[in-house]
Amino acid sequence: MPTGHDGSTPQAACHPKERMWAKRLCKACYFRKYNGARVKTDVKYPSHSRAEKRKARLKGLGWTPELWDKTWKEQAGRCANAACRKVLNLSATQNSARACADHEHSTLSPRGILCSTCNIMLGQAQDDPKILRGGAAYLEKFSLETAEETQNGNVYA
Repeated sequence: MPTGHDGSTPQAACHPKERMWAKRLCKACYFRKYNGARVKTDVKYPSHSRAEKRKARLKGLGWTPELWDKTWKEQAGRCANAACRKVLNLSATQNSARACADHEHSTLSPRGILCSTCNIMLGQAQDDPKILRGGAAYLEKFSLETAEETQNGNVYA
């Protein structure tokens, strides 16, 4: 049997310049011949459709697709957080404007659609308004001090 270009692996019968993968075929021809029939089947699984997967994901958060669509229209595609109001998108990739279904964790009751940044903020604060108010007070304290130092000229450049 002829060997490959480096002498260690047999050549493929289909493409003599390629190394043999299996059954005397190169890798591309082997997968085309033996995996092509297995990958596509005529059997359809309704539970694997995008719509059914979306429905199952929303159900786990206490939402329905109808409620999502209604809330999306009411919010005009914007974040429900009054301080943010960022224009949301329905992208599959994670980004700061990606729409997230917000829900109360104890009862799974839907609250609104948030951007991922606001959703993460609420999750990290464990849905506790005291933590969020404390964080806001902390930020305001330092922003006021910084503003006063800037006015007095005490900022190190």
